[in-house]
Amino acid sequence: MKTLLLSMFMIAGIAHGQTVNKISSAPLTSQAGLYLDAGTPLYNPVKGFQLYKKAAEAGNPQAMNAIAILYSKGIGTEVSQQEAFLWFKKATEKGYVNAWYNLGSMYRKGLGTPLDFTKAYQSFSKGAAASAPASLYARGYMLYKGLGCTQSYEEAVKMFRLAIKRRSISSMYLLGLCYANGYGLKADTAKAKYWLKRSALAGYQYSKDELKVEGPENKNISPVQKGTKNAKNTVSFSYKTVAHNVKANNLNGVYKGYILKYDWSGKFIIDKVPLKLVLSNNNQQVDGLWTEQGKSAIPLTASVTDSAIVFSNTSFASTDHYSPDKKVQFEFKSANLQLINDADSIYITGNISLWATDRNEPEKPMSISLHKDAKLGVDEVKSRDEFNLLVYPNPFDNTLQFSFYLQKKNDVMISLIDLSGRVIYQEQKPFNQGANTHAISSDSPPGAYILKLSSGGRTRQVIVLKH
Repeated sequence: MKTLLLSMFMIAGIAHGQTVNKISSAPLTSQAGLYLDAGTPLYNPVKGFQLYKKAAEAGNPQAMNAIAILYSKGIGTEVSQQEAFLWFKKATEKGYVNAWYNLGSMYRKGLGTPLDFTKAYQSFSKGAAASAPASLYARGYMLYKGLGCTQSYEEAVKMFRLAIKRRSISSMYLLGLCYANGYGLKADTAKAKYWLKRSALAGYQYSKDELKVEGPENKNISPVQKGTKNAKNTVSFSYKTVAHNVKANNLNGVYKGYILKYDWSGKFIIDKVPLKLVLSNNNQQVDGLWTEQGKSAIPLTASVTDSAIVFSNTSFASTDHYSPDKKVQFEFKSANLQLINDADSIYITGNISLWATDRNEPEKPMSISLHKDAKLGVDEVKSRDEFNLLVYPNPFDNTLQFSFYLQKKNDVMISLIDLSGRVIYQEQKPFNQGANTHAISSDSPPGAYILKLSSGGRTRQVIVLKH
């Protein structure tokens, strides 16, 4: 997000977007601007603050916005985010259009007021309705990520295009990302590079960084094998929330599986990462180690409630697509998990919520799909001959996609079985050596099922949840 509109020249020079009555305080704002220009002999921020304060108290909305910025940054006065928030609010009430962006930024960052994405979005929307460039961008940003509003790339793109007409380089960057990833419009590498290069040439660092990265974040999943019986060739990978049903005393053990990381809409899987999770419980508290492939283990501490697992003081630093060179700080916030037992295994699937502390906003949605052998303890897990079976999405709607690996070409028996042992779906067909992707469709009722693969005397099964 952009920072507050801090340039004192911008404070003095941005038009309201509507007629403001001429009042006696107008000369004060002009003089105050001179005292706040560090490049002149008149530079005196304390005096500049006093003059702006006098004009603001006299009812000048431009001065109200200016005094709020001075309070927020501690220029000519002590820092007071509470005073900044109040003066931004007064400026909007007086019709100063550009103050809507600043007020929304206070709500979005929790400065001088509790963090509130809904009120931030509402503030940006009011500024956008008056065609204020910063608010057009900010409203698009909130729509892009679904902060305080229903997530919509399509609506975000509309905002970015309007803001670009008013020379918003940050909107050029996000429009470039939409083209690169196929978010809200058809993916177009040439158009993506055009907008990223335009904003990069204007000095926008995020665009410069994106142009250095090989490929967009959304590289898509391998297509479903064509000609599959009872399978759709177009599969929805939508992220689904699950109802929490886990108790602390059920969680002891070592679990292995995958993390599925989604885009902001939850419609695209942008990464799948092998995960090892070691858990031990102490009454209603759970301690553990979270280890993603190729990364250091992260210690976890959490309390288990009836509605969620709530993490405490569990933070870590990691790079991501948009920050490949500098680690970003994240916190584990909560998890909604489903735990299912069968004769030989225990399965955990569900949603994990992270918070990006550097960005002061939630991270993209992610889910986990893990299993452990019921007969093995924390220190007794042994390697097994597996298919390297990955199921996604899990939970699923009517179509379930999965990938697996074969050492050699062979027939595979695929079965979907309910927990009473009844076979819901079954087919046998040959698959090639190496990695394979397959999909099956089922109109069975919502609930837990076992997906079972058998080939060459080996069997692998996982629990899947159907919405």
